[in-house]
Amino acid sequence: MSPAYTPFPSSSSVDADENEWWLRREISLIQNLLEDEGELTRKEIGDRLGCKYWGPMRFRHALKEGVSRGAFRRSGSRYAPMNMTKQSQRKRIKKGANTSKENSRKKPSEKRKQK
Repeated sequence: MSPAYTPFPSSSSVDADENEWWLRREISLIQNLLEDEGELTRKEIGDRLGCKYWGPMRFRHALKEGVSRGAFRRSGSRYAPMNMTKQSQRKRIKKGANTSKENSRKKPSEKRKQK
């Protein structure tokens, strides 16, 4: 055995460049999701992006790096966009408004069934 032996595959600058490219892509996916949907838990983000297929520890690393690079922030046990754009704010307001209207309105036939 040589003194430089390691049981792990060696890495090169090409590997580092490729890993950085993938990391930026993963951070961007998380950032875009948070800007569209607002605050989400780690599990919700993972489920929506299919992070279980990214590889070992990649999702955790992307969340940690995204926060440290300022792409998004951690808000308690949830993650949130750093600053929401006007367009994404409008989308969230419309989604919320539609949901509350639908919940408050009931068809006359539904009201009769409840009595």
